[in-house]
Amino acid sequence: MRDDVKKIVEYCEQKLKEEKRIYMIVDNPFSDEFPWAYIFRYIYINLPEEKLPELALVYDSLEKKLKVYKDGEYIDIDNYIETQEISFD
Repeated sequence: MRDDVKKIVEYCEQKLKEEKRIYMIVDNPFSDEFPWAYIFRYIYINLPEEKLPELALVYDSLEKKLKVYKDGEYIDIDNYIETQEISFD
């Protein structure tokens, strides 16, 4: 697992322990730390698909996986990072 992804997964697990909740939306403290994460203002932890916006950074605690939800489909985080082009128009 990539170090940046691992750091976000650990953060999500810690939030789940602290808050003692199953579902939550948290600010993304990594948006300035990792270039690929700048577009995601929030991390959606265990939220059902019907509650997600069109583009979302999602953590699934059952699978212990970070994913991107885009246009109705889940994308593996590694595939998303590899194909993400950062442009500053």
